[in-house]
Amino acid sequence: MENHSKHRKILIVNTFNTSMVNVKFDEKDRSILKLLLENSKQTTKDISKKVRLPITTVHNRIKKMRDHNIIYN
Repeated sequence: MENHSKHRKILIVNTFNTSMVNVKFDEKDRSILKLLLENSKQTTKDISKKVRLPITTVHNRIKKMRDHNIIYN
């Protein structure tokens, strides 16, 4: 089982690339991305507390961002 509280090194890519696939991105996703921009070494647990979502949900949203090349590590 993956440790969800591991530190993550996140690199943000150009989100204005018009060739990207459309992804549904809600306010919680924006909040997570903003937190990662502020400090990419935050744990999933810390982010989940700040955005008031379960750790698993935050993990899945970060994975979605990676899968759609919004962020990568």
